[in-house]
Amino acid sequence: MAQKKKIIALDIGAHSTKVAVATVDCNDVKISRLETFRTPAGESGVIEALRPWMEKHNFTNSRAVIALSGKDVIFQPVKLVPADPRTAEQAAAMEVLKFNEMASESMIFDFSEFSLGKEDRRMLLAIARPSLLDLPLALASARSLQIEDIIPAPIAAFNALPKNVQESETATVLINAGHASTSLSISVDGQLVFARAFSCGGQLFTSAIAEKEGLPAAQAENAKHATGSLKPGTPHAEALRPAADRWYAELNSCLSIFKSLFPSDKTKLGSVIFTGGTAHLDGLPEFLSGQLACEVTVPSGNADSEAEDVAPEYTVCAGLARSLCDQPASDVSLLPEYIRDDIATRRQLPFWYAAVAAALIILGVSLIGGYMDLNRTKAYLNTQRADLRVRQNLVSQIESVRMNSGQIQYMASPIEKLLNATPVMTSIIKTVAETRGATEWITLVCDSDSYFNPDMYSRSTKTTRRNRLKATAAEKKKKAQSTGMSSVIIEGFTRNSSLSSVSRLIGELAELEFVESADLLSDDMLMGLPKQNIEQQLKAIRFVIEVKVQQK
Repeated sequence: MAQKKKIIALDIGAHSTKVAVATVDCNDVKISRLETFRTPAGESGVIEALRPWMEKHNFTNSRAVIALSGKDVIFQPVKLVPADPRTAEQAAAMEVLKFNEMASESMIFDFSEFSLGKEDRRMLLAIARPSLLDLPLALASARSLQIEDIIPAPIAAFNALPKNVQESETATVLINAGHASTSLSISVDGQLVFARAFSCGGQLFTSAIAEKEGLPAAQAENAKHATGSLKPGTPHAEALRPAADRWYAELNSCLSIFKSLFPSDKTKLGSVIFTGGTAHLDGLPEFLSGQLACEVTVPSGNADSEAEDVAPEYTVCAGLARSLCDQPASDVSLLPEYIRDDIATRRQLPFWYAAVAAALIILGVSLIGGYMDLNRTKAYLNTQRADLRVRQNLVSQIESVRMNSGQIQYMASPIEKLLNATPVMTSIIKTVAETRGATEWITLVCDSDSYFNPDMYSRSTKTTRRNRLKATAAEKKKKAQSTGMSSVIIEGFTRNSSLSSVSRLIGELAELEFVESADLLSDDMLMGLPKQNIEQQLKAIRFVIEVKVQQK
């Protein structure tokens, strides 16, 4: 079951402030109190005028919906072509960008969609400057009210219409004339299609009597309410008739804009509803009916909460209350986003409190269960920790033995090759011994692996387990491919500067049947000598021969 909301509806005008106290339950609205306050101009004056009344009736910090004067809002009808790919939100935002560029500030806006045909796409855009919301927001900042919504007065007046009038198939015109301004709302097929306001209202008639009779403004206002009438023969008819013509001229301008935007037969004026305090001026509804050539209806309601309609001057207040229903006729709202978020936060607080309480209970149960489980597993973990230490020590010992074994295998690999290649080495050494000249002597005969990696037999060499395993794997792969040596290095010195005897030695080695090739090793691949300047000391030339052995 939906919760009832007790709200205060405020229609703040230039001359007075209308207040309605209502209870909203889904789409059911009951107005329990209607009040009017004479308020001076300015934000502080409105707040100070309302505060004693709210404190007396215990309405302080109550939820409220406030009307924004129609003359402070720009209403822009927008028509979208059927093929327009934009959503209504995107189209509205692009339209507002034009106003932002002209005003040099970010405007507050909202819109309502409507359609007059099968493929017709339209919207009514409402735009307002943020500074014009200072008065409603001042009420909230003074902690006098909790703002529920801010609605343009023409939209609120339209929401106040009875359902049978809103859903009329003809164009229905709602004219709400206040003291300083008049707003216009036009609906077609129950849809609000046009809204406009102009700065001309009951004050125009008061000024006309004051000028004609030479009265102060306050006395002229009282005379307008007491004996004011447009009917011929009445005391103030001559003063009020020109004022009525000027007021109708402004109204007719708004109607002309509507007719130019909606020229179809469907949008011809069918009925007119006249509300606001100015609607009480005797003879003005008849004057308006004659000018528009259609029937003009003035609501006959009063301040009785049981009546279906309220008095004409409270139309906006009634519409504000009905705007908070679940399905209002028009849901245009100019409430700033941060206040809307604050309202949502306040409404969700009870649910958050309940969620926090449930979370705390769950957390407490979880902590107790976790503590008990921790105690149960603590002894088991201690036992496992002791076993783990024993296993880690055993793994360290196995790893040490494995690394030593791998290093031994790595160091023994060249020796194994040398043993496997004993016939090759014997033939090479024999050929060198028989072929070398008297001026040469040989200092080194070894396999190429030992020559290019002289530190492989050093015990101080530090090799990580990963590198040693890689080297062992590489040696195993190489051993699988060939059990012999790939090449033999012969190093020596000669005093024969032409190296002819060395060339003869290379030729003899190349003639061996197991030799693939024999040639001098390039200088950039020679290993360093144990002593510097040894060639100068021996007065000989160093040579290094690489003998490549064929693989079988």
